[in-house]
Amino acid sequence: YILINAAECEPYVTADYMNLKTNIKDILETIDAIMEINKIDNCIIGVKKSDKDLIKFINQYIGTYLNIKVIGVPDLYPIGWEKVLVKATTGLSYDKLPIEQNIIVNNITTIHSIYCVLKTGLPVLERVLTLSGDGFKHPTNILVRIGTPIEEILDEFALKDKELVLVGGGAMRGINFPTTNTMVTKEINSILALQPLDKIETTCIRCGKCINVCPANLYPVLIKDSKFNKKKLQRLNPEKCISCGLCSYICPARIDLRQIVKESQETFKGAN
Repeated sequence: YILINAAECEPYVTADYMNLKTNIKDILETIDAIMEINKIDNCIIGVKKSDKDLIKFINQYIGTYLNIKVIGVPDLYPIGWEKVLVKATTGLSYDKLPIEQNIIVNNITTIHSIYCVLKTGLPVLERVLTLSGDGFKHPTNILVRIGTPIEEILDEFALKDKELVLVGGGAMRGINFPTTNTMVTKEINSILALQPLDKIETTCIRCGKCINVCPANLYPVLIKDSKFNKKKLQRLNPEKCISCGLCSYICPARIDLRQIVKESQETFKGAN
């Protein structure tokens, strides 16, 4: 199988959806070419079940591409993580990589980038970018050149005279970056412009919520406690973290567990 991730699971981000709806014919043509070149028998496009209009839209264009089908997946986070998506669409599980089950996973934007390279021979020069959050005049998607200064985008689309916090890559997995001296990269699919919030971190209350929500079955609170203990970290497997941000989101003490686990990964590396 080639599995196409069209289940955009980050809140507020619709860049892949816009790319799919704008370039559906090119994307299907590219999927068909990839299948032929690599002798892949079947393709699945995974879309959230709740996006009924999008599923109907894709099916209108599939036509004679008999080996390409759309499968609806649960509207949950992080359905975009390939391990969860593979399970939801094929029922199969794997250890480290989906190729163990003869499955290759790509998302819509990657497929369209392949189309552009095959047709023009040029590298990726632009991408669709979602602009959202209360710091923008209204939510929108724009087609922007790689390397465009973030300041130029804010000048055009952001509300004036407001202090903003920028998050690139989605509300859950994204990272903060400054409003100046930052450029659009091919990895950033969105910019959230938010007004600053007071975040008062308190002491961990040992509720275990971060453990319950972790899709990788990790123990974020124990990783936090063992952050500098290489021996304990080896048993807790922080390297398996997918940086989904659910542990930080659910934490009633407002502890940035995702960042702590990320820092613990460096300690873990030093133990190997």
